[in-house]
Amino acid sequence: MTFEADKIELFNFKIIVLALKSPIDFSITNSSNFKAESSLKLEFDGNLNTCLATLSTKLTLDSNSEAAKKKLKAHCKFELSYLYHWEFAQNLFSQRVDGSLNVHNEETFNHLVNALTSVTYSTSRGVLMARLQGTVFQKSNLPIINPDNLLSENSITIKLKQPII
Repeated sequence: MTFEADKIELFNFKIIVLALKSPIDFSITNSSNFKAESSLKLEFDGNLNTCLATLSTKLTLDSNSEAAKKKLKAHCKFELSYLYHWEFAQNLFSQRVDGSLNVHNEETFNHLVNALTSVTYSTSRGVLMARLQGTVFQKSNLPIINPDNLLSENSITIKLKQPII
């Protein structure tokens, strides 16, 4: 069972949430302190060889209002979902007698997780660059990061016998 990145297909993509809030007198030229907090959730369906990847991100940006002589904050929240399918590594998962899940090939699974995480984040960066043009966040791109930093202990779930489509 070998990993084949070119056998991964992006099946579906949806913008679930894209909300932006900024004061009317927010100045892009006086903006500073851009912050981005992202998390990723991967939901694998072992029966269908699919994964639903959902990236959630919160952006904040400060600006000094010269007229009001105060600091202003802009906020952006988004959630993007991607449905992937792959043809390699059939039966990558199985269920043990006690109900727990078994991953048959850890190396292939780790490569798959890394590829899905990387593609999801980098695609989201591009989507947001386009969607945030003309807003106070137009020059505040998601930073380039190590994709492993998006995953936490509870980020990955694997299901069998329940389709996620």
